[in-house]
Amino acid sequence: QVVPELSAAIDYTDLNLVRRRYATRAKIQLWKAHSWRFFGYGLSFFMFLTIPLLNVVVVPAAAVGGTLLYLELDRK
Repeated sequence: QVVPELSAAIDYTDLNLVRRRYATRAKIQLWKAHSWRFFGYGLSFFMFLTIPLLNVVVVPAAAVGGTLLYLELDRK
């Protein structure tokens, strides 16, 4: 079962992986290989989402964060 934090991280990084035409198996391998990084990214997303008034900017910031995470992992 996928925890919500990991699911959020997968949602916000999948867009970049689709743009680069990653196959589904390659995406799953990437998510499994770096599961703790994706979990930490999703956890921070959920923590900031609970703060009133800050949650307005969390979703756009999460999209930027997903892109930055993808760029960092793509270099390796």
